[in-house]
Amino acid sequence: MVDKLKQAQEYRTRAGQLRSIASAVLRQSERELLVKLADEYEEMARSAFTRAVGRLDETTQKEIETK
Repeated sequence: MVDKLKQAQEYRTRAGQLRSIASAVLRQSERELLVKLADEYEEMARSAFTRAVGRLDETTQKEIETK
């Protein structure tokens, strides 16, 4: 679960880096491609975070059931 949270943060960092690069690119087509890739990294981050939270919920639920 911690791995998924770390992975989500790494994806968000990469998305930010791509957006920074895109802001310096002059050609609109290249800029749009970089922003699209950044959006995809954001989606991957959301997915990893959701999986991590889901695992946390499952773990918490199991701990409650065993008490």
